[in-house]
Amino acid sequence: MKWTIASFCLIICLLIQDANAQSYIPSTGLDGKYYLMTPERSPKGGTTQEMLVQYVERNGQKMLVAAACEDGCTPMVFSYQPAPSESLGVPVFYNSFGYYMISYEGDSFLSVIPDTQLGKDIWRSIRYSNFYSKDAEKSSVMTSDKISEIAIALSNQAMGK
Repeated sequence: MKWTIASFCLIICLLIQDANAQSYIPSTGLDGKYYLMTPERSPKGGTTQEMLVQYVERNGQKMLVAAACEDGCTPMVFSYQPAPSESLGVPVFYNSFGYYMISYEGDSFLSVIPDTQLGKDIWRSIRYSNFYSKDAEKSSVMTSDKISEIAIALSNQAMGK
């Protein structure tokens, strides 16, 4: 009986460890409507407080796509960054405009433009920040200062500090 219980506990521990080790790999669980801390410009005029986000894989490329509307809006496209994702333990995406989308608490993203690339140096300042969350209340209480604090701490972690 002891071997059965011990074996069962070992299997459960290994499964939990494996699930936690893979938390940086993106999935369609990221898909959905996200509420923004700060409204962003909408291609259809004015601003929007909501963005549609979708994780896609095309030709072996893992990408995150964010758009203000389903039809007629040019989306922002972010490429998955495997190395920082693995070191931080969460999916990290980047686009050619210098934006990072960093998964936060499983249902949100930190959207930041830092002063340097992640992993090249520690971020000292964040030039732009916003917060995307599937939880409207969570996005309404987030602040730019808090985003900067979290993002800089993640940068330190990525640099092994």
